[in-house]
Amino acid sequence: MTLRAFVRTLRFRHATRDQYLLRVEVSRAALRENARIFKQLIGDLSLAVVLKSNAYGHGLREVGRIADQIDDVDLLVVDSIVEARTLRGIGARKPILIIGYVPKSMLQALTRLKSVTLVVTSLDQARDVARLVRRSLSVQIKVDTGMRRQGIFPDQLEETIHLLSRNQHLCITGLATHFADADGADVTMTMNQICVWNEVVEVYRKRVGEGVFHVSATAGTKFVDRAHANMVRLGIGFYGFDPIGERPLDLQPALSFWAKVISVKLLRAGESVGYNLTYTAQDDRLIALIPCGYSEGVWRSLSNRGTVFVQGVPCPIIGRVSMNMTVIDITHVPGPVQLEDEVEVYSANRQQLNSIEAVANQCDTIPYEVLTRISPSIKRWTVL
Repeated sequence: MTLRAFVRTLRFRHATRDQYLLRVEVSRAALRENARIFKQLIGDLSLAVVLKSNAYGHGLREVGRIADQIDDVDLLVVDSIVEARTLRGIGARKPILIIGYVPKSMLQALTRLKSVTLVVTSLDQARDVARLVRRSLSVQIKVDTGMRRQGIFPDQLEETIHLLSRNQHLCITGLATHFADADGADVTMTMNQICVWNEVVEVYRKRVGEGVFHVSATAGTKFVDRAHANMVRLGIGFYGFDPIGERPLDLQPALSFWAKVISVKLLRAGESVGYNLTYTAQDDRLIALIPCGYSEGVWRSLSNRGTVFVQGVPCPIIGRVSMNMTVIDITHVPGPVQLEDEVEVYSANRQQLNSIEAVANQCDTIPYEVLTRISPSIKRWTVL
């Protein structure tokens, strides 16, 4: 690396907010409080937080550092070896669980990562892992109790245990499953899954002994007292959202999304703005342009429907949301709006019109999708 390139790298590492037109802010306090709330809810059970999909859009590196320092968090859950490597690369020390598929060609590389456990999700994968791993590796077995995605069938558990046990480098440490309808109004499916699960845990105990048993993500936490489980995987709840709406949990959304104004102009009565001329001003309007669109995570379906906030004032999105640009109406903002003034695109305040939940409702989707669609290229900042 040349001296000039090295200096540029240092400048980037020590960049300030002034240098970015877009940023995502992630609250350390909110994440800590959400973890505390669920730890109190589950009692003596271990708490694993799920950091897959760029930590649900919040930023894997940023949230990984925070989660690694939260006393209530016992384990970090990721989807891939890439994510596991990223966490170890930033110095995360807590144990890591990989719940997604790891390519056969990467199994040896996986064994070089410290305190990482692989979840085996099929009989075929169990055969490959048993055949290819030549260094010490902790594995758990996922059982399909009704979801019909990942997991061996219950009647394959003994064969899977036998296959894995033949490799002296493998240490079987537990079982996992996933509820298909834990947030549904009808509990029949979930209770059926719990019955199947409790039976396979007993089979495991007879063949292997005690281990780590985890059945639930956020929605399933209300059922953990009925299942043989000693750990909970906390996903969306860690970030401040509870799929079980009736529970009085005081969760705090951790993410807000900010942009800066890059243009201000007058739109005269009768003029249109944006692709296909979907918005025409009935009278003179003051408009501003922000440098984010559907590529950055502002949904196209928010065109002529969405709301952002400028100086605490709600401002409607007008015209089509473009790939990298969105036009907003700032007519009713009392103070002057200038270039590089801040716009709150998505709010961490769930009472506002631009909260993640409000946006999800407008776009006929769920908070998970809104969060994970925020571009990973946008700078993440951690705040108190």
